[in-house]
Amino acid sequence: MAGRIVTLLLHLAFASWRWIPLACLAALLLAAAWAVRSLEVDPSNESLNVPDAHRLATLERFHALFGSDEDLLIAWRDTELATPAGLSRVAELTTELRQIPGVTAVFSLTNALQVVPGETGAELKPLVAPPYDRPTVRHELEVAVQRMPEFVGWLISPDLTVTAVWLTLSEESARPQHAARTIEAVRAAVDHLRRHGLVAHLTGVPVQKYEVTAYIQRDERLLLPLAVVVLGSVLWLHFHRIGAVILPLAVAGMTVLIVHAGLALCGIRLNAITSLLPPILLVLALTPCIHLLHFWFRADAPLEPRERTRAMLDHLLWRCVLCAATTACGFAALAISPMPAVREFGLAAAFGSLVGFALALWLVPLGSQVLFAPTPTTMSTRANQRNSLHPFLHLCGRLSIHWPWTTLITALVCGVALSVGIGLLRNNTDLVRFLKPGAPLREDTFWIDRHLGGPYPLEFLIERRDGLRLAHASDWQRIAAWAQASREIPTVGGVLSLADLLRHVHAAEYGLNRATLPTEDDVVEELLDFLAVVPDQPLVRRLISPEQTVARIQVRLRAVGTADVVATAERLMNLAQLHLGPTYEFRPTGPLYYLARDSNQLVRQQLQSFAVSFVLVGLLMALSVGSVRIGAVALVPNILPIAMTAGLLGFLGIDLSTGTAMIAAAAMGLVVDDTIHYIGAFRQNLRRNEGPFEAARRTTLETGPALVANNLVLVAGFWVGVAGSFLPTIYFSLFTGVALILALLCDLLVTPACLVLLTRR
Repeated sequence: MAGRIVTLLLHLAFASWRWIPLACLAALLLAAAWAVRSLEVDPSNESLNVPDAHRLATLERFHALFGSDEDLLIAWRDTELATPAGLSRVAELTTELRQIPGVTAVFSLTNALQVVPGETGAELKPLVAPPYDRPTVRHELEVAVQRMPEFVGWLISPDLTVTAVWLTLSEESARPQHAARTIEAVRAAVDHLRRHGLVAHLTGVPVQKYEVTAYIQRDERLLLPLAVVVLGSVLWLHFHRIGAVILPLAVAGMTVLIVHAGLALCGIRLNAITSLLPPILLVLALTPCIHLLHFWFRADAPLEPRERTRAMLDHLLWRCVLCAATTACGFAALAISPMPAVREFGLAAAFGSLVGFALALWLVPLGSQVLFAPTPTTMSTRANQRNSLHPFLHLCGRLSIHWPWTTLITALVCGVALSVGIGLLRNNTDLVRFLKPGAPLREDTFWIDRHLGGPYPLEFLIERRDGLRLAHASDWQRIAAWAQASREIPTVGGVLSLADLLRHVHAAEYGLNRATLPTEDDVVEELLDFLAVVPDQPLVRRLISPEQTVARIQVRLRAVGTADVVATAERLMNLAQLHLGPTYEFRPTGPLYYLARDSNQLVRQQLQSFAVSFVLVGLLMALSVGSVRIGAVALVPNILPIAMTAGLLGFLGIDLSTGTAMIAAAAMGLVVDDTIHYIGAFRQNLRRNEGPFEAARRTTLETGPALVANNLVLVAGFWVGVAGSFLPTIYFSLFTGVALILALLCDLLVTPACLVLLTRR
């Protein structure tokens, strides 16, 4: 089998018809370039959600009853807010926002209504009636806010210096293809506040989606060119040949192009996770190129190009095959994730590792004979690198060979000590905290959280199990009791429900001194009938369905991550069981709740992905060396760096999220590559009748430079992702690089120590 593959590759590199497959490759690349033009960015971030039929049914029913749940929130500080000038600015902005196409409702201080007693019962009048140029306007606002404290935290701060405007978008304008136009129109409208020295802050789910899309496009433009520059520099520093820079980068560029064309043809759109693919695909394709070029530049290789190529393939073919297979298995293990974004990332990276491997085996021999024709005076890059790395490699060899038990025990102690941090890891994802500190959306959201509280909406639907109208006094008494208990939770910034409005209507209708809920069913029906015909229908329709059978309650959470969202949702559901009982169906819904739930499920699935990756890589290792014992021992230097990296995340307080949860499964397929090359060279030296000590020493000195160069390229490629826009992918890039550095140290110290202890018996 190996001989046939080598013969085929030799024909592709040296046969007179070798230009035919090259022409086919050129045609494939042209077609791929054309296909990539249709590759789009996912503006909805739907690929970050786990598909669920029950969830979709609940969301569709929610939207059918209450319309879009994707609101925009604008807030700003104005020390003159409670003056005629400040209120006039709010009114002017409110009017301008209502004229934006796609905006179905605007809620602000100047169009909010309060319930007051009238001549014939309850009446609605403006919270602050225009015109605002009267000396009593501040006092009127204070009285209105005291009468209806529900507006505090929703439309105004307690000190009357911060105000908010809520916008409800139509379902059509909330869709990704239209949301960008709406958001830019909103931003243009709020710009007039700058003329008065005021700074407006904007947040909301549509803004998050819009900003994430912009950042993905920015990363696509930045990361690929940056990766090319960084990796090209590393290759130049290592090989000192321009051809040794161009050839690997050409193979890597073809790999990136072909994989992205595959994404486009499969209808897969880029998202916050798959936007990291370009630099990762580059390093995956460069890895086999580096090992092949290292052999090509060996001084002891045959001078005749065909024989040098044959020797190179005989020496490295199966090692490269196993490296590509283990890397593909590591990434493919992510395919069991329920989250489409992670699944697409894993499959694309696995496919890319195989494409890069195939192109490297074909094009590196072909290009090397043209670019680096071997002569007796050819300088050996391998020799040069060995000279520069000799002191370091010699030290590693002495430690691992002469003191194997000490080396192994020291590594295990360090691994166990760092692994303790795994217990500190917490599952926590937050789309806003995905962004770097200083990002406008992140800063705006946290500013609103500090000055108003509750920028994150957690939605709940409540209905009777018997399907009857919510017209019983006990319905609203129980809902109000639940809402009051919910407000005591520290992470809850506010609760908006129809029960609060019913209290004020009841007090105004019957001339009560205190706003209380009615205790008679017929009074509740009367009040509901009144609300069905009041002029402020957008607010009423926001809180109860047209048939008055389903109530919507919006719990505004503080700017917390999914760990706190899940904990808060569980507390709210426990309170619902306590106060509502079995008579009612209580269902959480909305993008925030599903993101939190998906995050927990994602981490559990990533642990399964790592287990699958571990098993597959272990089997491949055992098959590669023909020994279960050596295959099992070879896993030790690969498990240690992953466990140490995970512990380091815990000690640094970095949460598990969509990006960081992928590190273990992805790194497992990468770190094993060096072990495969080391064990392959060790067994080859052992077959030369060298003892285990000499075989380990020679392997470290001869294979070490290639392993160091390979890891430099891998680490540099992954660390390019640090320039990205999303913290989870930044952490993924940074700590996968850390795992690779630790893995290199383990392969130069722990692997030879294990092999010496195993083979000397």
